[in-house]
Amino acid sequence: MLLVRKCPRQRRYGKPRFASVTTVSATEETLEEHRTQFTELGLAEAFERVIAVVVQPGVEFNHDSVREYKPSEAEALASWVSSRAPLVFEAHSSDYQREQAYRELLHDGFAILKVGPAVTFALREAIFALATIEADLIEDKQSHVRETVERVMLDSPANWKNHYHGNPEEQRLLRIYSYSDRIRYYWQRPLYMPPLNA
Repeated sequence: MLLVRKCPRQRRYGKPRFASVTTVSATEETLEEHRTQFTELGLAEAFERVIAVVVQPGVEFNHDSVREYKPSEAEALASWVSSRAPLVFEAHSSDYQREQAYRELLHDGFAILKVGPAVTFALREAIFALATIEADLIEDKQSHVRETVERVMLDSPANWKNHYHGNPEEQRLLRIYSYSDRIRYYWQRPLYMPPLNA
């Protein structure tokens, strides 16, 4: 069972800034709030099965950049969790970190790493690379997966419209290449199955 404590992103000049590291006091407050709520609901025993708290260790990403993990910034959190085994942290927005950073995060008690967009970004890169090879080598019966993705995203913009701003060309590039990878919400749609299985 996970308990969630997220730091809100701050906005400056219309662009999201990276969130700050969750404080120890905020983490303790989250645990206490949840312990109280569980107890009030008669679920105190269930609270004992909590294994992790979601925190922000100072890693984050936006459309085109990544804030790398700096262990010194999360030193207080790492020290705090080290004496509270079996409790660990889930590192919020830990996508796109370098291999060494993942080792450091694990060492510092961030045992659960949230990397969904990075994984689906890699999937999109692989699918589009195969589509490029297909276009170069196959004259007929192409999947047209890139065109299909673009058409479906334009026809159903709910999963990207509030995230990708700018003129139409900037939005097109973000739909394809943003680290936020909002395209991930479209892969399961039935329209993709024929192109992906072609």
